[in-house]
Amino acid sequence: AHIEPGSTVTGDKPVKKGARWAGSPARKVGRSKQRFPDYHPPRRRYWAWLYGATALLLAAVPVASALAGVAAVVGLIRLTGGSPYVGALLFAPVGALVYLALYATLTWVGVRLCSLGLRPGVTPVRSAQGWRLWTITRLLDDARTRFFPVYAGGLTPRWLRSLGATVGQDVEISTVLMIPKLTTVKDGAFLADDTLVGTYELGHGWMRTGETTIGKRAFVGNSGITQPGRKLAKNSLVAVLSSTPKKSKSGS
Repeated sequence: AHIEPGSTVTGDKPVKKGARWAGSPARKVGRSKQRFPDYHPPRRRYWAWLYGATALLLAAVPVASALAGVAAVVGLIRLTGGSPYVGALLFAPVGALVYLALYATLTWVGVRLCSLGLRPGVTPVRSAQGWRLWTITRLLDDARTRFFPVYAGGLTPRWLRSLGATVGQDVEISTVLMIPKLTTVKDGAFLADDTLVGTYELGHGWMRTGETTIGKRAFVGNSGITQPGRKLAKNSLVAVLSSTPKKSKSGS
């Protein structure tokens, strides 16, 4: 059986074998299709170590950026030779800019490098592609929190284009999480706060991703989800805390 994201199973009716349920409250919408291989992929231990090391490295990115900002402030104070307290207040904005610039640069480089050779499909979690998908998601999930002024303004479409996403004209995007290389947002679309577009799904040690498209003038509400590989039709709306159906019609 398969329960779609964002669904609420009340327990009034049993979810039978091979069924696919969706909605809140959830109801049967069809039969579950094979989404992942029915066998487990090889358990390569070195990938577990690599994931752990990567987590530590990602945690060090904001620390290194903050230290660079502090170093910039200290350097300016020494250069001007004034009071350290007054200098700290005067040059704090410079330190903040250095922090944001370095953090954005490291995030951009990490996402672009991990996107090289990325392709849709099913892959083991413990694999090069699985590791890259996970790393991209972690980088951008952290970025939308630390770069909130950017994501809350009009720079988000340009930022996502620079990361590899295909973003049309007159698009409004807030704190979205996506795999940029595998995402297309067409003209006039709107992605509200905390939306999840594409990324990946997990099952039995496998990871599945796909090319995800948001149609022209489509709207994805707050905390809405568009699963990997799905296409949201033009002029359609996904409500708050809802997920995109498997098939959508224009104007729905």
